[in-house]
Amino acid sequence: MSTTVKRIAVVCSIVALALLFLIFFEWVPTGSPPKPLDFSNMPTTPYQPPANFAEHKAAILESMVNYLNGDEDLPKYDPGYTQDHIERCAALIDQYIKEIQAQEIVANRAAILAAAKKFVIALNRLNEECNGSLIETMQREDLCALIFFGAQRAKLPEDYVHKVDFTEEWREW
Repeated sequence: MSTTVKRIAVVCSIVALALLFLIFFEWVPTGSPPKPLDFSNMPTTPYQPPANFAEHKAAILESMVNYLNGDEDLPKYDPGYTQDHIERCAALIDQYIKEIQAQEIVANRAAILAAAKKFVIALNRLNEECNGSLIETMQREDLCALIFFGAQRAKLPEDYVHKVDFTEEWREW
């Protein structure tokens, strides 16, 4: 095949993909004007990360409960976990918080990492029972934030907490 034919084929492919993209996102004029964007439900205050253990725990559990209960506008679905799994996750969070706040753990890097590892491995087992459904992207981010928050509170060096995801080697979620 000549170079010219190849170039024409590439250009045609790009144009076809661009048209599919435009159609998919409804950017091709269809006769009626597009609906204006509705920003009325946007939060008026900027996101504030959780400031304490209770706020971290509440954010994690709230997202799990919201997904479990579903959206009334969507068809019913099986989230893959139950309220019992959420309660067990709450108990694991409480246990981690209790351990990470223990006086003997403060500034002891090995003990802080051991508490985090124990928590992550327990979460791995719980999530495995749910075929990986309990801990999705948002929960993963929130759980890691809780672990790092706890490690900082226990005086794990801040440069270590912010430069290394020390949970990654144990996490299966």
